[in-house]
Amino acid sequence: MKLYMMRHGESYANRDSLFSLPDVPLTEQGIRDAESLGRVISGLRFDRVLVSPYLRAQQTLHHALPGVTGEVVDQLHECDCGTLEGNPIREMRALYPSLEDEIRVEDYRRYGGENYADMRKRARELLDYVISLDAECVAAFSHAGLIETVFDEVMGREGKVGRNIRCSNGSVNVFEYKNGTWFVYALNVRETL
Repeated sequence: MKLYMMRHGESYANRDSLFSLPDVPLTEQGIRDAESLGRVISGLRFDRVLVSPYLRAQQTLHHALPGVTGEVVDQLHECDCGTLEGNPIREMRALYPSLEDEIRVEDYRRYGGENYADMRKRARELLDYVISLDAECVAAFSHAGLIETVFDEVMGREGKVGRNIRCSNGSVNVFEYKNGTWFVYALNVRETL
């Protein structure tokens, strides 16, 4: 079984350096990212298509695989940043001096959001759900924070600190489940560099 995890195209929150919200749409560049992503995966046949409840991931699915309806799976959403969501990252760093250290370890509990343990739990739940689908090829439209956390889970890493991968907008990230074990198959695949 292969799990193709696609990161959404550029959103207005990405462009404007904001802590993101669920209803942030794609920019024009984000639509181009999604269309490019569609060309990368055009030769694949997916048994199941899953999508985050967030607008930008749903728009990416729409532009990458026109006419395909995905199953909304809550575990695919981005890290919940609590009351920081919608605010400029730079301003929040100035307002909260400890925020830089909290971001480094992905801990938004102080602001009513998630922490890294919450993200890891969701990553495990997602992988278990995908296994339960008994499908050969699954697409999942999601977000960098979760995709990178799935990478950590598959690799057995202890935490976010020191992670040296990047998940670009409009990228394909592939995980394979074989003989009872998950493997990283490909990361950050894009049509153009």
